[in-house]
Amino acid sequence: MTAAREVPGDFHPRYDCIKKTYEYHIYQSPYKNPKERLYSTFVYSPLDLEKMNEGAKVFVGTHDFAAFCAAGSSVSTTVRTIFDCHVEQEGPHIRILVTGDGFLYNMVRILAGTLIAVGQGKIPAEKVADIITGKDRRQAGQTAEPQGLTLREIYYDLP
Repeated sequence: MTAAREVPGDFHPRYDCIKKTYEYHIYQSPYKNPKERLYSTFVYSPLDLEKMNEGAKVFVGTHDFAAFCAAGSSVSTTVRTIFDCHVEQEGPHIRILVTGDGFLYNMVRILAGTLIAVGQGKIPAEKVADIITGKDRRQAGQTAEPQGLTLREIYYDLP
């Protein structure tokens, strides 16, 4: 939904949001499509969406996402709450949708890279919980390319 309204003078668009939804776009095909190159990451091998969704469900809840934070981040805590994370497909287009109360530096891209690795069979879906609890960035998947990431929606609790 898009809307405009008057807000209090101390309103801050970044710090007053209660949650955000990001989309990560994957173009899965044996051949690259030049029209997709600026807005999605290309994966030529088939992805197992069932396994990806199995792994995505593990992200839901309040966890310490230290394993999904890029080096050099200067946050006071790496604990975040994910309200929804799932994968959907329409033809060659695969979308990872994740909604949370906040995200760490490169967190969504690392989640996406991990789920891509799960879909390729490189990381078992059952191991996602161990990656979260292990808090070791090296155990998670590669950071997915930036082209696929889109901020889809920002939610505010305004009167």
